[in-house]
Amino acid sequence: MKLDMTDKKILFYLEKNARMPMSKMAKLVEKSRELITYRIKKLEQNNVIKKYITRINQSHFYIGGGNLTLKLKYIKRKRHLEIIEYFKFHKNINWFAELCGTQDFSITFLYKNMQDLAKIISEITTFLGEDLQSHNLSLQISEYKFDRKGILELKERKNSKNIETHFDKISTSEKLDNNDIIILKELALNSKIKNIELAKKIKMSEDIVRIRIKKLEKANIIQGYTIVINHHSLDLEGYVLYLQIEDMTENMQQKIKNFVNLNPSIYFCGRVAGKFNLIIGLYSKNRNHFKELLLNLRNFLGEHLKDYEFHLLMEEHKEVFVLENILG
Repeated sequence: MKLDMTDKKILFYLEKNARMPMSKMAKLVEKSRELITYRIKKLEQNNVIKKYITRINQSHFYIGGGNLTLKLKYIKRKRHLEIIEYFKFHKNINWFAELCGTQDFSITFLYKNMQDLAKIISEITTFLGEDLQSHNLSLQISEYKFDRKGILELKERKNSKNIETHFDKISTSEKLDNNDIIILKELALNSKIKNIELAKKIKMSEDIVRIRIKKLEKANIIQGYTIVINHHSLDLEGYVLYLQIEDMTENMQQKIKNFVNLNPSIYFCGRVAGKFNLIIGLYSKNRNHFKELLLNLRNFLGEHLKDYEFHLLMEEHKEVFVLENILG
């Protein structure tokens, strides 16, 4: 689908706030509400907008996150599809993608304690069985950036504050009841769900739903509402980079934060512990553009970069911030 400036503006503002009222969107894009509604439906039908999701503070529910890269032996297509379905419906996996490179899959998952971590890894490796050739585990420490607005090549009127996630211990500062959990689960699956629909699910008024959502936002449990953009529809190539950086001091961490937040092609950056200690996700216009981005990154890191590897992002199959088992 060929996107014009109006489409890009719509995607830009939906990425910033997927629950933005249509009247406000029309004012910002300078088009009628009817046209905005029509364009959004076209973007959905053409799979440019894959999903509407809510940014939920994962550290409120989970003590940590992990990333597994998996290298498989030769498998037939039927088994390949079985593995994709397994990852898609695994209750702890919040994101996974197929890769092209030395690894076949990259998955991220969330865990509540160390026993939970061991159980998840055991479940995944047991399911893969003899089909698994090798795997590499990284434990997430901090998320420095998760923002796809830059790929739309539009500048903000004012810079929005980047939201960072730090895993340490599960927060207990805000007590949630069952109705709060239901609201969060529904918003996690569809950030555009209407308040009237939420009211029916918790059997309370729309006003109560509105108050509860505001409370969750104020407590920093809900951190925003966004969309999952299909980068292929923008004729972009996705890459995941795993880097080993020496001397990851606080000063070096701050330099990395500044670098990634000033680079619109980088949509994700997280610090991890494992074979590598930094993961970066980026989109490029073509192979030459990727080469330029990689060289810039290597020049920036200089002698601090001890090792790295990268993989072409073939397809992202799942992306949510919280999982169905948060009621457990």
